[in-house]
Amino acid sequence: MDDRISFAEAIAEPLLFQSQFAALSLPQATALKIVYGLPLNEEELKLWALFQGNATFDHLGYPKTIVPLAYSPKEYNSIVGIMGRRSGKTAQIMSFILAYEALCGGHLEFVAKRQECAIFLTAQKAEYASDFILQFVLPLIEDSPLGKKRIERFNSDGILVSSGRKGINKKIDIRPAPPNIKAFRGPAIPVIGMDEAAFWYKDAESANPDYEVERAVEKAQGQFPYAKKVVKSTPWTKEGIVWDAHNAGTEGRNFSSPEKRARFKGTLVLHAPTPAMQNPLLKKEWFVREYAKDPEAYRREIGAEFIDAVDGIFQESLLRKAMDGQPSTVGGDELADRERLPRAPKQFPNDPEPTYVAAIDPAFKKDAFAFAITHWEPGKGVVQDVKRRWKAANPKQPLQPAWVLDQIKPILDKYGINNVLSDQYQLESLQQLAQDRGFSIEGVTFTAGSKVKIYGTALMLARQGQWKLLDDEETFQELLLIQKRSLPQGGLHISAPVGKHDDMATVTTLASWRASQFRNAAPDPIEAPKGPTPFERVQLHLARKRNAFQDDYDDDGGDEAEFE
Repeated sequence: MDDRISFAEAIAEPLLFQSQFAALSLPQATALKIVYGLPLNEEELKLWALFQGNATFDHLGYPKTIVPLAYSPKEYNSIVGIMGRRSGKTAQIMSFILAYEALCGGHLEFVAKRQECAIFLTAQKAEYASDFILQFVLPLIEDSPLGKKRIERFNSDGILVSSGRKGINKKIDIRPAPPNIKAFRGPAIPVIGMDEAAFWYKDAESANPDYEVERAVEKAQGQFPYAKKVVKSTPWTKEGIVWDAHNAGTEGRNFSSPEKRARFKGTLVLHAPTPAMQNPLLKKEWFVREYAKDPEAYRREIGAEFIDAVDGIFQESLLRKAMDGQPSTVGGDELADRERLPRAPKQFPNDPEPTYVAAIDPAFKKDAFAFAITHWEPGKGVVQDVKRRWKAANPKQPLQPAWVLDQIKPILDKYGINNVLSDQYQLESLQQLAQDRGFSIEGVTFTAGSKVKIYGTALMLARQGQWKLLDDEETFQELLLIQKRSLPQGGLHISAPVGKHDDMATVTTLASWRASQFRNAAPDPIEAPKGPTPFERVQLHLARKRNAFQDDYDDDGGDEAEFE
């Protein structure tokens, strides 16, 4: 029983998976036949073309037209299913692959004596994965007369399946796990199912980003000739391994570069909205009601469309336009080569000299210390000049604020800036450090109302084509993911998704907001300012704090009075 039984034999054999396969919808069954390189009939070939993007759909997700596409049967070792909710991608397709591979995959032949062998189902939370195994994978094995005999135990820790050969003590474990690279160290892993992977952490600074989990698993699959990596998900934001696979297409066919195509060799990508998957439990009336409730959410969750962000503020096209043709932060011998130099005096005699605006987003441990400079320029709008980001080497060695401000000071001098905007984080201590270095930090309170004004200004600039940002992927991704949510009591909440950074988005929009205030009338460099400058206001504030402290200390009845 350890030798591999072909998928075609397994779904035709009553003692294995004949009845289970017959219960699938035509698109679900076709998807599995494509995975294992089985021939397709005329109707199934239409579904192959649909899965590969050669179809158009109505607003509900039902196919309207399908353009034929050549089909070359082959078995794939990496499968990415991008499908809407309730399409059967986990309950039917992924679970079927895991059950078949556990019973018929022949993987134990390639496992050393006493080596641990495990098939994993990985979900955002381990308890979800455990539920999926018991609800979907276990019934498929139990409904197989031969499979039921090989189950040694099942519980919340998974299913233990024996080899099926007398005298052979090898076993394979179908095991739940969260997307944590530690879970995949040790056992040999012939097969893994990665459920709703589009919702896993994606950025490199997360503890277990999706691509690191993928990499860890691939290292544990090397000994198996029929290894399988099955990624299934409803689309989410345009990032991560699911989005990468969508862009690449099956075998990387969407790329012209051989190097890029090579990364996706052996990868099958299947993409379909829920109605096209013909779940027999869902009637058209249900789709009509769901669409009427929230068309935007329907397109994402049922129509299987990727989004810029959940109720994202900035569209991808607007951000690309803002960065198109601008200096790129990639390349150049020096960091300054990737930024804009300050304008030389009298370079534009008919224009007022620009007033440069700087902003910081201070952080020292888990996040980064971000810095940006912008200015307003007639005919262009708000122009970003500088983008810098300092990160701590590790959480045990946090950034020193004095050191970061030392790095910032010469940049400010270069652009003639003596006042920097910041949020309220550790403001007073930073103000004192800045004053020691000859510049001031002006606090900007980040409330729901102020965020709406700051981000709303940036959005207005982008829509008017008056936002020129440095071409920087880091800033692009952060801005793309900034979300807005309507609050039950009214108003908006603006923030980055949980686990995501927004420091570069913060300094870019904050500096742009202030720079935009110079668009109507540039300040007269000769006329003396009315009232104290921001630098003078900070000095007065710190002086009042010191004087108040000294007065309390010198008061004869001060400390004693508190205990009377």
